[in-house]
Amino acid sequence: MTEENFKKKFVVDTSLFLTQHVRKNGESMEEAIDRITGLIINSRDQGPTCFMPPSTHDELLDITENKVSDEVHQDLKTSVIRKGPKRYDIKVSGEFMHDFIEEMRKRVDKGLRLSEKALRELEDMEEEPDHDYYSQSDVVISKLRDNYKEALRKGILDSREDLDLLLLARELNATVVTEDNGVLNWADEFGLRSIKGRDFPDFLQKQIE
Repeated sequence: MTEENFKKKFVVDTSLFLTQHVRKNGESMEEAIDRITGLIINSRDQGPTCFMPPSTHDELLDITENKVSDEVHQDLKTSVIRKGPKRYDIKVSGEFMHDFIEEMRKRVDKGLRLSEKALRELEDMEEEPDHDYYSQSDVVISKLRDNYKEALRKGILDSREDLDLLLLARELNATVVTEDNGVLNWADEFGLRSIKGRDFPDFLQKQIE
C-alpha cells in the first residue's frame, strides 16, 4: 500500500464511534460520535475518505438509533461512504483459509474443554450460592458463558461484518480503522495497513490543520 493511499482511503469499523477508548474527557457516546463525524466531514478537502460496508453501517445505525439526536444520527449516515465489497471478485490465499480453519479448530477444542470443566465444577459444588436467585447451575453457566466467549471469539473474525471490513479494505487498497483486536490481527494476515480507532481522530485533526 502506498503512503498516499494510507492517507486517503480508510475502511472504518463501528468501534471507531462506540468504544470507550475513543472518548475524551468524560464524553458521552453522542458527544464522541459528534466529534468524530465532524472530523471526518471537515477533513475531506484534505483527502481522507472513509468507507463502511453496508452490513457494518446498518449495525452502527441500529445501535445508535434513539440513543443520539437526529442530527448526529444523520451525520453518521453521511460522514462515511457506504460501499459493499465485491465478495465474488476478491480472492484470498489458500494459506489464509488454512490458518483460519486451524485457528477455529483449536478454539472449538478449547470451548469443549471449558464445557467439560464446567460440568465437573457443578458436580463438585456442595452448597448453593449465597444469592437466593442464583442456583449452582446459574453460577457455573454464567462463568462458562464468559470463558466460552473469550475462547471462541476474542481475537478472531467472528462476524460477516468483520469479514466485510477486510474484504472492502483489500478491494480499495485502504487502511482499516478499528479497535477490534480480531480485525487488527487478521488485517495483518491480509497484508493490510491498520490504525487503532483511538488514534484516528488525532490523525484526522492533523490533516485539517
